[in-house]
Parts: sequence; C-alpha cells; structure tokens
Amino acid sequence: LVCIVRPQTQTAAAGGGGNGSSSGNSSSSSVQLQPPEEGWVVKLWQVHEPGQRGLDVHREWAAAGVAPRMVTHMDAGGSWQASVMEHLAPTQGWAPLRYYAQLSVERLRQQHPDPTAAKLPCPTALDWQEIQLAAERALAKGHAALLEGQPTAHGDARLTNVLGKQQGDHNWAIRFVDFDWSGIEGTSRYPATINANVAWPAGVRTRGPLRQEHDKQLLQAEFTWLVAELEAQAEAEDVQAGKKVRTA
Repeated sequence: LVCIVRPQTQTAAAGGGGNGSSSGNSSSSSVQLQPPEEGWVVKLWQVHEPGQRGLDVHREWAAAGVAPRMVTHMDAGGSWQASVMEHLAPTQGWAPLRYYAQLSVERLRQQHPDPTAAKLPCPTALDWQEIQLAAERALAKGHAALLEGQPTAHGDARLTNVLGKQQGDHNWAIRFVDFDWSGIEGTSRYPATINANVAWPAGVRTRGPLRQEHDKQLLQAEFTWLVAELEAQAEAEDVQAGKKVRTA
C-alpha cells in the first residue's frame, strides 16, 4: 500500500538510523515532518516470510545512492511496517523504465502517449544502451551494500521496479524501488506466491533463497526483451513506410 503525502506538517514516529539493525527495533518518538513540494511516499510493508528484510535493504541501498531516500520508518502493528521516503515524481523527470520503454515503442508507432509523457524524454536506441549500463552499475552498487555484514539482493529487478531520470545527454540516474522481497543473499527467501506469468531466472521458486545472480539475470532479460520489442517495431514501421511509398 502506497500513498503520497503533500506539503503540510505531519506527525510521524522517528525510525532508527541506517546502521543495518532490524527495523523492528526502531524508536517511536514523535517528530514533526514537513514534506517538500513534490511530497513524500508513505508505504506500508508486510513481512510475509521469516528473513524478509525489505525495509532494511531499502535503507542500505538508499545510502548507496540507488534507492529513494528514506525519511523515517516505524512499526505499524503485527507484521506491518511503515516507511516514509522521498517522492521521485514524473514532474521531476523520474519514471519507471518500463514506462520509458512504452514511450519508445509508442514513438515508433507514432502514437500519442498520455499527458504525463509530455514532461518526460523519449529514450532513443542510444539512450537505452546508456540506460542499461546505468541500471547495471546501480544494481552492482546495491549488491555491494551490506546488511549486518552480509550481501543483499533485491528479488524483483524488473524494469517496473527501476526508476530512471535523464541527466544531460545520454546520462541517466537510476533508483530501485519496491523492496518487498528483498533481503540477505542466500538467507532471505522469496514469498510463498510468485507470479507464474513472469519469466523468472532459473532457480527462482516459491520460498527459494534470494540470489544476486537472479537480480542480474532478470534485469538483463528485461533489457533483452526491450531491445527485441524496439527492433521488431522499427522493422514493422519500415515495412509500413515501404508500402506507403509503393502505393503513392
């Protein structure tokens, strides 16, 4: 469950620092928080499996500069936790890479995207090469972030869960989101229910151990799909253009 908090004074419980300790040990003192103009994201997390450490991994990846900055977090009762983080909004140029992929395909189809797209760049083939490199570098930074001295894994590194923002010509900033499945590599486990319609890497299974290699393979597969989709669409447009020339 995710919502956006717009600017006005809010009261929330202050969470612990990014020292790798369990989020269950966070403090509960009341503080006054003032969101920036773009607001904050408030997310409720539910721990489904023992060893799931999504909130802690998010905090460590944020410290490494590859996830939205965590403002505070707290226990929300039972198996639920709550976190407040910066809002990386489309008005700032941020969007999921899956959405950017949609824009690129629509550009080839000469379709008109939704109004949000007017505020965002439409990546070219050269952009996507740079975006992939930036995403792979960001993933490596995340994997290098340790939790209690141990390596971490995201668990669901699809393009839907990777935000991008263009910063200058062919230069892209990357942030990973949705750390619900994240945890310590080899110790934390995938949930009991996994979407069977996703082409997960070999070794991903319900309640199976998280592996960094799964993150790498899934991200690579997503970009492979995207390149194939763009090439197919470009070829279809070339064929259609040829037909128009012959009938002119």
